[in-house]
Amino acid sequence: MWSPVWEEMDTLEPTRWLGGSILDYALLVQWLQMKKTMKCYLLGSHATVDLATSDKLEECQVSSIRKQNGLPARGLSPKKPVILIILHANHYFVVVFNYDSESIHVLGRSGNQHGYTNEIGWKDWRGSRLWTYVAQLFGWKAKNPAEAHKSGYNWLQVRYDSCHF
Repeated sequence: MWSPVWEEMDTLEPTRWLGGSILDYALLVQWLQMKKTMKCYLLGSHATVDLATSDKLEECQVSSIRKQNGLPARGLSPKKPVILIILHANHYFVVVFNYDSESIHVLGRSGNQHGYTNEIGWKDWRGSRLWTYVAQLFGWKAKNPAEAHKSGYNWLQVRYDSCHF
């Protein structure tokens, strides 16, 4: 993971969009340190892009994503909610898939609105495909994503030019 992180170091500068490798690395390091006590799993932006753009989930892809995220190469994982970092239209947001409660929570998808919303852009970021593939990644059976309860919460985006130092 170091090579992509090194290549995106310049994205740590003010007024620059944070590179996905930097974000993934920082979150993954934190998650790996606490994974034994965590009540959820984490999939970074690179893993979610890989899953969202795949027409078919291949075994080598499953092994690679599981390895990169500190999971055993194969087998059934204990069921926990899964946090996904989604990059869509130059904007990062968080999605929580809870397969036990069959619920999907989309957080921060719009930086121009504040509050609860039912407008989660499900098709835009290929939510159905991700719901199905993430379950397969962990060895779980997923119900039809159309039947899952979907909700969203947005907050206003903090912009560099609106901050006063």
